[in-house]
Amino acid sequence: MKTPRLRIAIAVAFFVYVLLIRTYDITSTFLMLGDQIRDWTVALSSWRELPLTGPPSLAGGHTLGPIFYWLLWLGRVILGPFTDNLPHTGGIIVAVLQTAGDTCLLWVLMTRLPLALALAMSLFVVSAPFDLGLSAVIWNPPVAAALAKVAMALVLTLGKEPARWRIAVTAAVAWLALQAHSTGAFVGVPILAALVAMPLAGRQWRRALEVAALVM
Repeated sequence: MKTPRLRIAIAVAFFVYVLLIRTYDITSTFLMLGDQIRDWTVALSSWRELPLTGPPSLAGGHTLGPIFYWLLWLGRVILGPFTDNLPHTGGIIVAVLQTAGDTCLLWVLMTRLPLALALAMSLFVVSAPFDLGLSAVIWNPPVAAALAKVAMALVLTLGKEPARWRIAVTAAVAWLALQAHSTGAFVGVPILAALVAMPLAGRQWRRALEVAALVM
């Protein structure tokens, strides 16, 4: 089996396995508290009723943007018909997003490290009890983490002088991680800074200004 095919097979198997352990017996173990009831009610609404702000914050106000609600709504539209739109569908949606982010990181690691080492590192991270405990809950921090993982995978594949559209996509995902929850800033902000720092390191002043305008 050729290496690219092997990487694809490993990535698919990893996605399926991690999604299964995150959603195993979710109909019995799904956490349904006040926040989850509120957010799933939003997901059950029409797209015309989707909010333009994120969930309420404990510090007051709301999170930066509505991407959490939009992704939850989109997942409900896709998966809801198969689960009677029951609330645990939201947990499956979050688990899918988390697993997709982990798989993106695994794919990048497999292009840079020995396959066994990349797989072992990824399995070690996703098997952590804390990660498993929050990976299938209707809550915006895991969604921010999933988007942050995708942003990390994207920035690791950019190279020295990436095309502007690739910079724009990477920056957009990093911004969405910030939008989903404030914890996304711990990854999103450094990624946005790195996008500008790369041309600065090469003394490409004009390109640095163009990238700064693009990512901001």
